[in-house]
Amino acid sequence: MDKNSVIGVLIVLVAIVGGLVNSGVPIASFFELTSFAIVFGGTFGAVMVAFRPRVFFSALVNIKVIFSNPKISMQDAISNCVDLSHLVRKNGFIAAESMQIDEPFFKKSVTMMVDGYDKDSIEQALNKEILLNINRNNLSIKVMNKFAEIAPAMGMVGTLIGLVAMLTNLESPETLGPKMAIALVTTLYGALIAFGFAVPIASKMDQHNQELYQYECLIRDAIVQVMEGKNPRMTFNLLQSYLHKEVRISDQEGGKQSD
Repeated sequence: MDKNSVIGVLIVLVAIVGGLVNSGVPIASFFELTSFAIVFGGTFGAVMVAFRPRVFFSALVNIKVIFSNPKISMQDAISNCVDLSHLVRKNGFIAAESMQIDEPFFKKSVTMMVDGYDKDSIEQALNKEILLNINRNNLSIKVMNKFAEIAPAMGMVGTLIGLVAMLTNLESPETLGPKMAIALVTTLYGALIAFGFAVPIASKMDQHNQELYQYECLIRDAIVQVMEGKNPRMTFNLLQSYLHKEVRISDQEGGKQSD
């Protein structure tokens, strides 16, 4: 589990609840059914209209990715790729079948190599899959960004409805307070959906997407290196560029793996 996301959500909730408690008015004043229906219902419906059902509901399911740690490790991927380079260099492409690979993209890459695809065909196929994976994930990010875009607008719609209701009942002073509450609480709901949740979720999804892109590019480059018969040390040094300097494997350790 990604503890950072969990802690962040808890901090947002605690900050909001704390603000409500210390506002000096009953918490119930901030829970307005009409405002809730306008903002949440209106936002949800408008975003549904903006995307096809498969894209919309897939994005909602993909929210769970922000609470999970990445299933891929760049360091482990480099180690596995160097091991693959050693194995193929010593025993040929067919020997790669003996490697235990669970990650689907890496497994597909090795399977294509074992099945006798040429380097250009493998590289082209992997490039296409990388692009399609990125595009599919970008759709989920666009859905979250659309929530962030529409929610404040729906909050403004609710505000206008509340103001209209208030102005048409000026002869009844006792109704002004409830009408103004609707006007202001809807703005609060819209801002909360957009900037408390939708924007951070979209940002975290984009980060996961970039990590996946780097991983798949690393695997692609490693497979091309193996297909070209490059020295394992060259493969190791090339793949090191995918890591931040502070987490790169030292030259000495790399030498042990790639000699």
